Amino acid sequence: MDLAKWTEQLEGLFSKQADPASAQKQSAYLLDQFPFFGLPKPKRAELQKELFNQYSHITRPELIEAVRSLWNKPQRELHYAALDLLVKHWKKLEPSDLCFLEELIRTNAWWDTVDSLAANVLGKLVLHQRDLLSEMDRWIDDEFLWVRRTALIFQLKWKKETEEERLFAYCEKRLHENNFFIRKGIGWALREYSKSAPDSVSKFLSLHSSHMSRLSYKEASRLLPPA
Repeated sequence: MDLAKWTEQLEGLFSKQADPASAQKQSAYLLDQFPFFGLPKPKRAELQKELFNQYSHITRPELIEAVRSLWNKPQRELHYAALDLLVKHWKKLEPSDLCFLEELIRTNAWWDTVDSLAANVLGKLVLHQRDLLSEMDRWIDDEFLWVRRTALIFQLKWKKETEEERLFAYCEKRLHENNFFIRKGIGWALREYSKSAPDSVSKFLSLHSSHMSRLSYKEASRLLPPA
């Protein structure tokens, strides 16, 4: 696989369909942190589909190299393409690749990439490699906001396999934070778990409502019956 040619082709396809007016709006939505080509998601998916299918048997080293190459490009749609590639081939990842995923979380970080990495890639890897949970215990205290948010939400899709004690401990550790994305992450994680264990979440909220932000409580209790 000629990765340089592959990424060049993908970038070229996106560039040819660029829409400057839409690009400006997309960039503004993310506080002008990243440039865009201006491609809506369906169009981007259509453009990348054939190239993705050409390399359906991509190897793990090729996957990591391709994702890293796209992640280092400026346009946000190329980061999204890298994410789609990772989600498609996450089973090729090994426990040692947690460092690679951490690298992605710490680079070009914002909710739109971090949340997908957390729930759709890292969360799946940790679910199948439980030894990595000890690393999440480190991440919840990390100085970097997006690493802490990842630790809060990586179990979003675990349902009944959720490590309840760990989830509640992580939430409790971060209840004091004023950051919007941490408060929202706490509420989101608890709300998703309430679909599988409503009584447990209700009990947690009852115990901690007095020192939980209104945002976290509102999000967490959204699917629960009124107290």
